Amino acid sequence: MVVRIGVISVGGHSSRFAGGALQKCLLPVDGKSLLDYSRTVFEELGFELVIYLTGHFHEQVDSYLSKASSEGGPAIARVYGDKRGEMFAILQLKSFLREDFIYAAGDCIVDPRLIKDLIVCAE
Repeated sequence: MVVRIGVISVGGHSSRFAGGALQKCLLPVDGKSLLDYSRTVFEELGFELVIYLTGHFHEQVDSYLSKASSEGGPAIARVYGDKRGEMFAILQLKSFLREDFIYAAGDCIVDPRLIKDLIVCAE
């Protein structure tokens, strides 16, 4: 089985990042948003679809994704977790996602080697 779907959680409240008015996955690190790092890894590894689990400040993430989708790369889907959060969004995935996927947190810098190792394990 080939893993073709990536899932990135981007719906937290930024409580570990002192709150604020910016979704934490969009905070810049070395000139790129945290989400850019995850998105780039999934793109470079040839994923066909990346699903973003949104919640808090979902409008900011939607704006970012609109710009990102115009740049090409994997297809983008969004699952809005409402105020119920990430687990609610993941439960919504269960009803329509019938294959393996790789999950990453959008507020972390993802190491491509880790994702490659996960793909090998899944296959």
